[in-house]
Amino acid sequence: MRADLEPLLKNLPPKTKSALLQAINACSTKLNMGPDWVQRWLSFTVIADALASYAPSGTPMFEFKGGAAIEMRMRRLSATDTAVPGTAATITPRATKDLDATFRGEMKDLVAAVQGALSDPRHGFTFRVVVETPDAPHIVRFRVRVSYLVKGVGGLAPQELNSVKLEVSRYEGTHYPPDMVPAFSLKPFGIEGPDYLPCMALPKQIAQKLHAVTEVPADGKTNDRFRDLVDIVMLSALLPPSADLRTVCEETFHIRDKHGWPPRIVTHPDWVAPMELRAEEMGLDHKTAEEIVGHVSEYVRAIAAA
Repeated sequence: MRADLEPLLKNLPPKTKSALLQAINACSTKLNMGPDWVQRWLSFTVIADALASYAPSGTPMFEFKGGAAIEMRMRRLSATDTAVPGTAATITPRATKDLDATFRGEMKDLVAAVQGALSDPRHGFTFRVVVETPDAPHIVRFRVRVSYLVKGVGGLAPQELNSVKLEVSRYEGTHYPPDMVPAFSLKPFGIEGPDYLPCMALPKQIAQKLHAVTEVPADGKTNDRFRDLVDIVMLSALLPPSADLRTVCEETFHIRDKHGWPPRIVTHPDWVAPMELRAEEMGLDHKTAEEIVGHVSEYVRAIAAA
């Protein structure tokens, strides 16, 4: 949420779940975003802050990536008053429904770390963590049920607000300091939230998206990651080709060891319509599949030559 919004209610923080929902609706109107989006980002922010603060050995263990990290970066830009047509500041990122994170530890410790990070109340919210894929080799999916604490008989009582899909994978390769990205402000709700949240370094996120969008699934299925191709067009406006970006890309492709660097950028027939619709909705300059593939292909060539 915009940090410069005025308080959403006269009495803050909301004393009841009903009042919180009223504030969410008011925020939705002011931002011209759906109330589901506002409610989701309210939950994203308190969950992310709890995970980002988890540092049992003194080192923070979680960083954020995926669509949520892109939304934090790009919606902050789109809120500026100095947007220049055709630049990153005029792009509207796709709304994401999942919170993706990376964990700086061993896979065997991941579930316990998430449960530990979300075991205590945070900013007036509590969490109930359900593990949905306990045996996945590289990623664990959770369902986090978020409740708002309100005064009841005998003290504070949790009232369920919504649930969030949380996906956490182990951090790969060389660790780069995270980008501290401005968080969505909770001050309009009268809630003290984080000012910044740690997002995976942008070169790392771009490298992982380039690998994902060019990977050929081993089971013979079609790669369905067309959204990553559109995201790369958007992120390329934030980070030009460089030798440092090439180094990160080379390491990512080497670690995953599925196909070589630099990859060939292609589009599949069933990508074209949804990809072009997504590009139109986001306000990208490159709106056709041919333009998108051409832009990303040139971006990869420039990275490889840097």
